[in-house]
Amino acid sequence: MNRFLKYAILLLLIGLLIIIPERLIFSDDHSLCIFRNLTGIKCPLCGMTRACYLMFNLEFKSALAFNPLVFLLPLLLLLEILNDINKTPFISRIRKISWIAIVVGLLALFILRLFEFFSNN
Repeated sequence: MNRFLKYAILLLLIGLLIIIPERLIFSDDHSLCIFRNLTGIKCPLCGMTRACYLMFNLEFKSALAFNPLVFLLPLLLLLEILNDINKTPFISRIRKISWIAIVVGLLALFILRLFEFFSNN
């Protein structure tokens, strides 16, 4: 992906997170998650918007409660920036391992949420 496009999308998403009213992000009346709205099951990314919002406001314990994978995002961002600035085999390897870790984490979280959904119903 083009570096400019990658960082433009990132800045747009951060900007949206900053301007979306808190009452909309934390509303219990509706979910922003299309998957959850269609199936009733929390997807692996459910809670990530709220977790990012809370992380930006330095409320780490609350962010962890919404989505524990939120703490991998700063690491991934740092590795992406380092990789774009100085592409070395070491940084590339750590970046690849981190992406694998987040995918495995998302799969594990989804399995956990499926188990939680079906055990409650």
